[in-house]
This record gives sequence, structure tokens and C-alpha cells, in this order.
Amino acid sequence: MLRLVLDPPLLLSLGLGMALVLAGNLLARRRLGRIRGAFTVFGLTLLVYLPYAATRWAGGDVFAIHLAFLLTPSLVFGLVDRGPVDGQRAPRLFIVGIGGLAALVLLVNVIMVAVSDGGLSGRIAAVALPEPLGGGQVSSRFPGTVTPDAGHRQALYQHHLRQLETQAGLGWEIRKGWLQSPQVGRPATFQVSLGSSDGRPLRGARMAGIFLRPSDPALDQRFVMSEPRPGLYQVELRLPAPGLWNLLLRIERAGSRYELRGSTSVGSAADSGAALAAPHG
Repeated sequence: MLRLVLDPPLLLSLGLGMALVLAGNLLARRRLGRIRGAFTVFGLTLLVYLPYAATRWAGGDVFAIHLAFLLTPSLVFGLVDRGPVDGQRAPRLFIVGIGGLAALVLLVNVIMVAVSDGGLSGRIAAVALPEPLGGGQVSSRFPGTVTPDAGHRQALYQHHLRQLETQAGLGWEIRKGWLQSPQVGRPATFQVSLGSSDGRPLRGARMAGIFLRPSDPALDQRFVMSEPRPGLYQVELRLPAPGLWNLLLRIERAGSRYELRGSTSVGSAADSGAALAAPHG
């Protein structure tokens, strides 16, 4: 059985809104007629809901599904005529067809919003989705990422270029990798060596970072590294899922800051392991 996890406030606002719109259409149809009544309720719905949504913004998906639910009844009331049309009454099949189509569209929208927010349940995902190559469970959540506007992207890019120039001027030599091949759920030591351009180890740095899981941000693993020997920094990690992980590492020492990125592939328990990719960015 498909179990949809929806926010109770969302269900309440949809149900209450639909009840008010339906009652308004029934009343307006008797007082103003079919076309004028539906048009009036349609306009009042927009007049009330748009300011409400603007002051209590809950996301574009919630806004769209509310508009679909609240405006569709007025459209149906405006199209369906219970009186004579060319000497005949509107066929019941036509009325049922319009209502059924509207209900189907709304149901699909509800399912899409619910799945994107909470994902499919474990049993449904196991049946409907292919088995991942590395083992584990497929994530069906779509948290989404909002892309910044062009001006903001340009500013970030310029900042990134300046940061690369500053980092190159430090002359630091950085090597990183795993002491053991990373496998899901098993401890593995991640190590970074930090030295100067002439090969001297640089001690006293603060290293912290995060392994990012692209398909599920809830699995992201933050860490802080210790320095067992001068210029050598280590941390033991257990990455909980196989496949691709992205690395963001920040190094701070003597007022200077260095940031690098990389990626790694974590194998399942049966795999022999994977190597850390070269940093980029």
C-alpha cells in the first residue's frame, strides 16, 4: 500500500480551502448564474490566496498544488451547465469525465509532492526501483537545489579565482588519501600530509571537512582531523553508503586558509575498495 507522508497543515489548508471554494461556487451559482458565479469565485480565490501565500511562503510546489486544488472547482462549475443546451441537458458522462480528469491531475500532483519530499517507503522502493550496483538502498527523495542567479554566480566565481591565487601563493604541498580502501560501514583512516614548498612538514594546522553524499544530504559526514605526527593529519571514518562521495576539506594555519575538493568511491562489503580521486577546483 502506498503510504504518502504529507504535512498535516498542508492537508488541513487544502481540505478547508476546497470546502470554502465549493460552498462559494454553489452559493454564487444560485445568485449570479453559471458563468458570473464561477468567475467571481475564481477571482476571489486568487485575491485571498495570493497575498496569503506571499506572506507564508512554503515553497513553489506547495504554492502550485494549492492553486490547482483551489481553482479547478471554479473552472468545472463554469463549464458544466445543468440547464438546457440546444434543447438537451449536458450529458452526465461529460460531467463525470471533467471531474474525473481534474481529480486524476490533482492526485498525481499530490503523489509527486509527497514522494519528492519524503521518498518512497522501503518496500515500494525495493519493488519499483532498480537495485543499486554497489548494494544498499536507493534513495527516492528529490530535495532539490536552487541555483543562484547569474549575478550571484559571477560573484562566487570571481571569489573562487581570487581564492585559488591566494592558495597558490602559499606554496603548500598537500597529499591526501585512504590508508585502507573505504568500504561501507567499515572504519577507514583518511590521511592528509601538509608540507611547505621545500619539503618541511607544517604542524599546528586545523583541518576540518565534510564528505557529501550527492543523493542524500542526510548522510553527509563532518569530521575534524588530529595530528599524530608533525605535518600528518588523520581521521577515522565509517561512510554509511556505497558509491560516490564528494569531499570538501578546509585547512587553516597561521591566519592562512586553504580549501580543496575531491571525490571518492566507497565499495560495498564485497568490493576490494576504491582510491581517492585527485582534488579539483
